[in-house]
Amino acid sequence: SKTMKDPRFKNTVIVMLDNDERGAWGLVVNKPLASVPLSSLIHKSRNTTAKQKKLFNVKIPVYWGGPVNENKILILHSQEYKNETTINFKNISISSDYNILFEIANNKGPKKNLVIVGISSWGEGQLEGEMEREGWTLSEINLDLIFEMDNTEKWLNAINNSFIGL
Repeated sequence: SKTMKDPRFKNTVIVMLDNDERGAWGLVVNKPLASVPLSSLIHKSRNTTAKQKKLFNVKIPVYWGGPVNENKILILHSQEYKNETTINFKNISISSDYNILFEIANNKGPKKNLVIVGISSWGEGQLEGEMEREGWTLSEINLDLIFEMDNTEKWLNAINNSFIGL
């Protein structure tokens, strides 16, 4: 919300993926870090084929997903794509293996995707407390906002379409 006090989350849009009695977690979708060569996302010890190595110089846009597990790479994507690591949510999915990165670099991955490092997470009751203090507002998941909209417009669009959780 406009009153968020934590500077890391100022004007931030997070797609919430889970919220239960143990806590909550999601991924920031409007904070691009840089476009980096695929080789910088692949662990050096991984066996790669000659065909995959040819993709190492392809630049991939990478987003900051949050301050937790900043070495973890997750791909938030449209649901037409699926592999053995894919987890489906309401109308989006996440995957987390190296093969999807190679497929994205080769333009054969999910039609819509964000490569994200790190996650945003909260302990039991923490997010609810922040919401009571009006640190966050809620809005519906909007695929155009997540994947198509300019990053500088995502937060304002989310705020303009927010509602109060009951």
